[in-house]
Amino acid sequence: MRNPAFLNDKINDRINDKINDKINDNTASLDEKILRLIDENKYITAAEIAEITGKSATTVYRHITALTGVGKIKRVGSRKSGYWKTVR
Repeated sequence: MRNPAFLNDKINDRINDKINDKINDNTASLDEKILRLIDENKYITAAEIAEITGKSATTVYRHITALTGVGKIKRVGSRKSGYWKTVR
C-alpha cells in the first residue's frame, strides 16, 4: 500500500508541476506550429508536418485529432483529395 503522506508530498508536487508545465508548453507550441503549417499549405499531410517539426507521425496525428476534436481545424473533402481548414 502507498503511504498516505506521499500524496501530500510538496517536493514531488513541485517537481511534477514543473514537468507537467513543460509538457503542456511543448504541446501548445506544437499545436501552434501545426496550425501555422496548415495556414501556409492547406494540402499538407501529417507526414510532412512530422518531417518539418521533427516529431513522429503518430505524435502529429494525435495532435491533429485533438485539434479537430476541439474545433480548431476541420477536414474538407476526402482523405485523399481533401484539405485542412483552420477555424479560429
